[in-house]
Amino acid sequence: MQFTNLPRLLALAPLVAGQLSIYPPGGSGTIAVSIRGDTEPTGCIDAAGQWTVNQGRCASVGGNGQGGLGGPDGFYILNSSDIVTTTTVTWSTAWVGTHVFQGRTAYDLIANIGGSPTGGPVWYASEVPENDDSVALSGTASAGAVEINLTFQSTA
Repeated sequence: MQFTNLPRLLALAPLVAGQLSIYPPGGSGTIAVSIRGDTEPTGCIDAAGQWTVNQGRCASVGGNGQGGLGGPDGFYILNSSDIVTTTTVTWSTAWVGTHVFQGRTAYDLIANIGGSPTGGPVWYASEVPENDDSVALSGTASAGAVEINLTFQSTA
């Protein structure tokens, strides 16, 4: 996966003033996971909405351009504990991200429920997954949690 870290882009912000926009992802892609502060991704989101480092388990994701993000197991939503999960009914979580020059890739994804940010741009996991393991993602910080960022990588 090719990845450009948002902090580096923000350092260029004076040069591209007015070229950063926040809106929902649209089209097809994957969701890359980066440990906060790293310039390269350390994995991706799988079909269940969990972090994996096994690139073969990266889910193909579709954004409807209105806030819904869906994968093979349904729409990615936050449950009542702010954990990323999926539903096949309807999406209740609106996802937005920062786009550069109106590009399709969305950096630092944020999840909103009812107009209020509930997760992101910093997300949390109990640990970094290994091999074929996957780890749940949370919008709520906890002691000792790994801080991560999510990026919708457009393949459109």
